[in-house]
Amino acid sequence: MEDVMLTELGWNEYFQKSYESAGIALPVGRVTAVHANIFLVTGPWGPLEAQVSGRLSHLVPDASFLPVTGDWVYLMGDEGSAHALISGVLERRTSLSRKKPGADTPQVLAANVDRILIVSALDETFSVSRIERYLSLALEGGIGPILVFNKMDLAADLESAREQVARTFPDVPCAYISAVTGAGMEGLEGTLAAGETAVLAGPSGAGKSTILNRLRGDESIRTGAVRARDGKGRHTTSAREIYVLPGGAIVIDTPGLREVGIWTDSDGVEEVFEDIHSLAAGCRFGDCTHTVEPGCAVIEALASGVLDERRYGNYLKMRSEAGAKERSPKWKGISREIKRFYAHSDKYK
Repeated sequence: MEDVMLTELGWNEYFQKSYESAGIALPVGRVTAVHANIFLVTGPWGPLEAQVSGRLSHLVPDASFLPVTGDWVYLMGDEGSAHALISGVLERRTSLSRKKPGADTPQVLAANVDRILIVSALDETFSVSRIERYLSLALEGGIGPILVFNKMDLAADLESAREQVARTFPDVPCAYISAVTGAGMEGLEGTLAAGETAVLAGPSGAGKSTILNRLRGDESIRTGAVRARDGKGRHTTSAREIYVLPGGAIVIDTPGLREVGIWTDSDGVEEVFEDIHSLAAGCRFGDCTHTVEPGCAVIEALASGVLDERRYGNYLKMRSEAGAKERSPKWKGISREIKRFYAHSDKYK
């Protein structure tokens, strides 16, 4: 199934092969926005509104299987109609998920994403620990991260911030920009390729909507001011929505997250903290928790100043959250259902 409109929205050889192997003879479209139970979908019939079929709602094992922005979905309806039913979801290539606040289940934020632009403001809200959390979500979902540091024109000590970032994230691509003045935007645009999908992620007030306006070349997306007392912003983006840039890249804008709950396993956390993982190879005990054991290379590095105390503390916290997920019987059941769901996708025809 090939269509020029679908190609412009990111349809490629991977999804074509997945579509053909599923053997479901229905047209597909991409979810471009979600508003409560209404899904805006663009497909071979053009843009339309869709709802999840009752059968799909009944069959999915968990809400995380329902469509989100970026998903490719099977459509049932009449050609030319402005409405359709979503009868299934094409298997996701990647996904950005966090732990749903107040629950032991994942919340999928966006699907089929190639890049995540993790946006941080270089002001009093700047937090390396928060960036580490976003990185864990990206790596767990198979998404390539780019760290975007906005408001560099307001940074109290830009060089100090650059040094801290280079020390903590030596192998992660970075872009320093000012979305207001336009400084650094050309370099950021160069990281976005035509036909690939990037998702903007970060806290409210970081400037995601202003960045997107710059990338699009207009000011149509509402932006908001931040509170002077704490630098925090209000949500100006209320839904996750897809935009196609003039150069052909696809961007998903997302509301700011107040909570970045870890939805990964211990291996995913270790990947974010590769320096600590390397130190752990020198521990006396193979099952060292890096908290109280004698001969712990991590604790020794902390005591000598080689390991930063903040980074060590965030590592322990994130590892504990990941361990809770791994121990959750509910998650083990969801994991089994994921495999079963896609293995028997023919029942969603």
